[in-house]
Amino acid sequence: MIYDALNQSPTGLRTTGLVIGLAVALAYAAAAARPDPVIRGLRALPFHAWGGRLLMAMAGAWAFFLFRGLEPVGIPRMDMGEFYHLRPYLLILIPVLTLLVIWHCGEFLAVRAIGCLILLAAAIPLDAAFLREPASRLLLVVPVYLAVLKALFWIGMPYLLRDQVGWLTADTARFRMLTVAGAGYGLIIAVAALFWW
Repeated sequence: MIYDALNQSPTGLRTTGLVIGLAVALAYAAAAARPDPVIRGLRALPFHAWGGRLLMAMAGAWAFFLFRGLEPVGIPRMDMGEFYHLRPYLLILIPVLTLLVIWHCGEFLAVRAIGCLILLAAAIPLDAAFLREPASRLLLVVPVYLAVLKALFWIGMPYLLRDQVGWLTADTARFRMLTVAGAGYGLIIAVAALFWW
């Protein structure tokens, strides 16, 4: 049902664009309105041990259910093509690897988990926009690909997020300007979804 509404209906791109656009606009607007607590939270995030464990457990569960499927909420099994015979092994391997990462990869675990979650979440807007007609869908697709690229670097070199957060939060005026721009971009995506998709 959830998966169907976002990806398989004729208005999947519209629904996905509206949800993502409004979520981005609200998150950035809240950060612009109250920058001090957000800045403190962003600076602490790369080093947050329990947050990292929780986020990595969420990423592992998400990956597990992608391979297994979750029919009651309408999430089908991921099509693995010629690797279908590996599914039973992956259903064992994913939880084991998730626990090993949580146990042995304490440093910057939150950053690596955020990278994993971005990679998993990217499938939703990319599936919704796949082979859709309006060129304006690139307003949604291009930032997703940029986020995927950043996520790959954050997983492999997690100190990069710490450095990027340091640059972003070093000047409150810069932080507020960029968050206002992010809120505006989210509104542009929502408007494009409403009228063109």
